[in-house]
Amino acid sequence: MLPGAERRELETAARHKFNAVMVINQNFAGGVRDKYGYDKSINFAKVADSMGCVGFRVEKPSEIRSALDKALAAERPAIVEIISDPEIKAKHGWAPNASGADRRDR
Repeated sequence: MLPGAERRELETAARHKFNAVMVINQNFAGGVRDKYGYDKSINFAKVADSMGCVGFRVEKPSEIRSALDKALAAERPAIVEIISDPEIKAKHGWAPNASGADRRDR
């Protein structure tokens, strides 16, 4: 399944017919912290399809533009799942704080 927030947002977009495009950087590493990880057998693009949305899985950088163009033209909620190198990780994560200003998660 999609991570919790994305799955809920995708279901809401589908139910309300809101044409949102979500991009998932899928490196199977769970982001900055190594203690989180994702099951490599899960194809988030197929999950989107099963929810009445449209999903695109990108495995080569040269496919990104086409997938984004198709997602934006789909006229329904879409996910573009970009498979990336699990060895390349951000130095720190990002999340908004309660005041709305940027907070760096270190």
